[in-house]
Amino acid sequence: MKKLVPSDPLYGEIEYEKRVLEGRSNVLQGLMYDGFRFASLLGDLRDNDEVTSDNIHISYSGRLLGTHETDGRYHARAIVCSFPSLISTSGIVEAPAKPREFYLRLRDNPHPLNQALQWDAMKEEMKGSFIDFDDDRMTEVLKGYTLQAILYSLFETPFCDSKTCRLFNAHWQSEVLTSQLTDPEFCGYHDDLIRRLRQEWS
Repeated sequence: MKKLVPSDPLYGEIEYEKRVLEGRSNVLQGLMYDGFRFASLLGDLRDNDEVTSDNIHISYSGRLLGTHETDGRYHARAIVCSFPSLISTSGIVEAPAKPREFYLRLRDNPHPLNQALQWDAMKEEMKGSFIDFDDDRMTEVLKGYTLQAILYSLFETPFCDSKTCRLFNAHWQSEVLTSQLTDPEFCGYHDDLIRRLRQEWS
């Protein structure tokens, strides 16, 4: 609930991150990182000659990223638009809400063990109605979030109001599926913008 105050990491936290970077450990699901702090740390790794308007920096991560909002809480994010922008595969799974039925059924079983068992059963029952870990559709979904990051770098306006445009800022899994995996790919405005960008860059 409290906003992260940067401090020296504990020995165990350093060792855990080393193991992840060396491939000896998986990123823990449910462990959230401050998205803007994470972006700042990655931004510090760039060479000064790379920080120009000619370069777009995007980082992909399996870590769950969040941003602290005005309601005093952290919210999980699929994308953190910044310099560099961050795209979280865990965020694509965890940040947009699953179908309402998930939460209504969990509310009726408040015991944590019952919720865990029901969660797994419901995920299997509703498979395909949301993006999950190791989902074959993840790469296609990442393309849309990558375009959002590119437009943020170019214009600082990454999102669209149209739910059928790949640049829509989805808050529900159903919106992710609609905006990222159905035709048309873009609204009229963004279709024209992307055509013009392609012409300029070709």
